[in-house]
Amino acid sequence: TLEGNMIDPSKFQWMLDWSHVWAAIFKAAFGYICFLTFQNDTQQVITNNLHSAGFKGLVNICLVVKALLSYPLPYYAACELLERAFFRGRPKTIFPTIWTLDGDLKVWGLAWRIGIVVFTILMACFIPHFQIL
Repeated sequence: TLEGNMIDPSKFQWMLDWSHVWAAIFKAAFGYICFLTFQNDTQQVITNNLHSAGFKGLVNICLVVKALLSYPLPYYAACELLERAFFRGRPKTIFPTIWTLDGDLKVWGLAWRIGIVVFTILMACFIPHFQIL
């Protein structure tokens, strides 16, 4: 986990709290500035307010890159939780371990992880308003 990989895991909660505080501050400031800029014409999707097609495209590309780069953190946390719950090897769990003795991922373990990625992408595609959740 992220906490386990920290040099000083005792500071994890402090880091988590402050990262959420700063994220909230930046999002609130961004929303407020956008509202002040576009006022009553503010649309729900803020990039729709941008008049320049080139700038709008650049902002959308940045948002896609941000989404792609932010995916691994919750993905690895979810995989680790699922691996601990189901894939620690018999008799601890019902499934065998997905790791070889030298620490490499087995082929079917890789397939399982790819399946998790595909499953989450399909959920994002087919569940209406998934981003609101």
